[in-house]
Amino acid sequence: MTNAMAEHLSYLTVQLIVKNKFQPDSPEVALIHVMSLGISQLLTHNFLINHPDDYELLTDKAIKALDLTIAKLS
Repeated sequence: MTNAMAEHLSYLTVQLIVKNKFQPDSPEVALIHVMSLGISQLLTHNFLINHPDDYELLTDKAIKALDLTIAKLS
């Protein structure tokens, strides 16, 4: 499940920065994939804990991570 979410996030993020014409095996794409795995783990972990965080807070964290990644790669 985590990997499926990470792949989806990676795909969406790569689409946002495709204008930079990154190669599939570039360090930039690897960074995007690792960041997406982290976001996916955060969401999956929230399913399993006794007192889950509000998904609005998690979404805000994910958006900030995506914005930072895109800014660093632009």
